[in-house]
Amino acid sequence: MVTDLKAKRCFEYEKKKHSIISASFENKTRYEFDNSSKKYIFSKRQLDNCLIENETACDWLFIVDKNGEKGKENDHFIFVELKDSDLIYAIVQIEKTIRKLAVSKKNITVHARIVLTKTYS
Repeated sequence: MVTDLKAKRCFEYEKKKHSIISASFENKTRYEFDNSSKKYIFSKRQLDNCLIENETACDWLFIVDKNGEKGKENDHFIFVELKDSDLIYAIVQIEKTIRKLAVSKKNITVHARIVLTKTYS
């Protein structure tokens, strides 16, 4: 079940110009975006077990408003999955999340980021 993207309980922050934008999982895995120029405005949503419940979903969604203009649709969605080592399942989680939110039907550029703690050769 998908909760409304505006569900406040799933917000970490809304329309902020932080210098470093990050997501972390139990201090093992971390995704960072350097926004030291503060050019971009970010909103961060927790997806797995918050906006999307009882279904496969990636961990985080960063909504990037490049223009910062009120009333403008956000330009970029960055889907982030933080994973110990299962790359294939991480891909599945991101694909299902993007389909579930029907992002392709909107005027949005989609980015996907998978961060693994371990890799195996």
